[in-house]
Amino acid sequence: MKKKLITIVGTLMLGTLVFPLVAKATGGNGFIQVPSIDVRSNLFEGIKTKLSEDGESNLAKDLEYVYNRYGVIPLEYMDKVTYVGSDWVEPYLNGLEHAENLERLMGEFIDELQDFTPIKNSRKLKEILVTYGNNTNLKDLRNLENLEKLTIGSRGVSDRESWPEKMDMLALYDLSDLSELTNLKRIKIDTAGLLQTITLKKGTKTYEMYSPVIKSSQFKDSVVKYYGDDEEVTFTEKDSLLRWENIDNDTEFLLLTWDTSVGENYHFSGDTKIPINWID
Repeated sequence: MKKKLITIVGTLMLGTLVFPLVAKATGGNGFIQVPSIDVRSNLFEGIKTKLSEDGESNLAKDLEYVYNRYGVIPLEYMDKVTYVGSDWVEPYLNGLEHAENLERLMGEFIDELQDFTPIKNSRKLKEILVTYGNNTNLKDLRNLENLEKLTIGSRGVSDRESWPEKMDMLALYDLSDLSELTNLKRIKIDTAGLLQTITLKKGTKTYEMYSPVIKSSQFKDSVVKYYGDDEEVTFTEKDSLLRWENIDNDTEFLLLTWDTSVGENYHFSGDTKIPINWID
């Protein structure tokens, strides 16, 4: 009888620790859903470690119980998140809008991240390093006034033999939304993808356009170098007017790459294709 009593009391005591969290998880709004398994796991491990370091071992156990059972993160612990970083499969940042103290976001994605919206109000962010694609601008970063380092890479999609069904993504070419971020001490952006489709009448041999590249204030004194030659087409550039000659009717894309730098801390390059829609 004594053993049974001890067991019952022990179970009840454990229940008092996790019951409030379980109650919230099953019907309250004190928990957040994080669609990306990678981000969710990263948040869980980071918060658990922080609780343990703060001597809150009971809370760490409660967190682990609820996370393993319900797959959610307690909203009340999101203020402990200052760093999120991983090699991620799922390119979603949903849930990080609750990480008000987030300072560093680092992630190499198998597929490019396509949405910065969840972190657009993360005003304590100091560093971002991600792969990013299918967006032409960085408008969701314009309010991150404490951002000091921004590194963005994009591999495009067309060269990935494992995903031949995917189209190329749009290329990032407009950095103007970074202009007011006066704390940015380092920018390194390498983009790849498509620019806007052009329509040409069959028989057209020459095409001209002004450069689509829009620099931010950090690059205001830099010179953009352009390249657009391929085996058949001849490319020239003068005062940002781009010109392709000797275009054949079977040409599917015009090529355009660019590169500009300011010292060692600011760099922006693009490797893009301009699709051609031929009409009679």
